[in-house]
Amino acid sequence: MAKLMRRMLVIAVAQAGLGSPGSPTAASNSIQTRTAMPKPIAMEYLQRNLVKAVKGNFGTIATGEHGMIEFETELAKSTAAGTAPPIKPLLLGAGFAETLVADTSAAYNLHSSAHTYLTLWCYVDGVVFKIEDAWTTVSAELNPKGIPVLKWRAMGKYVAPADATFPTDYDFSAFLKPLPVQKVNTPTFTVHGVAVKASAFSWDLGNQLEWSELINESEVNSNDRQPSARVTFELTSVSTKNWAETVRLNTEAAIQMIHGVGAGNQVQMDMPKAQFTADPDLTTVNNRVFLNGQLSLNPNAGNDELVLTWK
Repeated sequence: MAKLMRRMLVIAVAQAGLGSPGSPTAASNSIQTRTAMPKPIAMEYLQRNLVKAVKGNFGTIATGEHGMIEFETELAKSTAAGTAPPIKPLLLGAGFAETLVADTSAAYNLHSSAHTYLTLWCYVDGVVFKIEDAWTTVSAELNPKGIPVLKWRAMGKYVAPADATFPTDYDFSAFLKPLPVQKVNTPTFTVHGVAVKASAFSWDLGNQLEWSELINESEVNSNDRQPSARVTFELTSVSTKNWAETVRLNTEAAIQMIHGVGAGNQVQMDMPKAQFTADPDLTTVNNRVFLNGQLSLNPNAGNDELVLTWK
């Protein structure tokens, strides 16, 4: 019988540490996704390059097996102010540290020590793909008249796929309906102190995930992160902001977005030192002049180049 792409389920749980895989359950650890795409296996392939008397291939040798899962989640409020969002394990696996303030906020700041390891399972209509000792990276798209989306990539230890009964006890009750990005639902969006009229905004945490295969080491590694952002907004007057001079002078200043309305319903994104890193260009949106910008998200005090707060 054909396998259906719509019949998928991702479940994820934080591990106690490297080499201590968890056992996520659909009832407690389901992740509501828009799309999901596990790789059956990820490898490197070595050419043998043997000398021989005839033309043709001599085959390859596969090495460095590991697992990868890519998926999307909606960006929405948590169930209550001061309560962690249901994507908390994924955030911890991406290198964020959690600070909870009761009845007020759940904040996620970056750190530069080892991420929390995760176990992720992805059911695909009768087959389950598993990865252990995994880390994640994440990017976001927050475009007007669209659903705000987080795009995840997880990399970890390969586990052989297996036939499995699709769970029926999954629970998505903590995943609340998102608000589309628009003026009312997104009351704050400023770039370098200007409330720009934006037609597109995205950011990328930029964790540099790689599979390290050494003698006495076989695990995911992330030796750096390079957060970045892209924005398209209506060109302002020079008196409001001279964007060309902002680029020329290597100016670093904040980007802030607050999505959601009212206490307990908001997600705030703070980028304290955003710097243009490529020549901006002009484009046309509905016959209006817009500016495209690419920015580097730089740290201020350190480990604060991107702060996410559910409040």
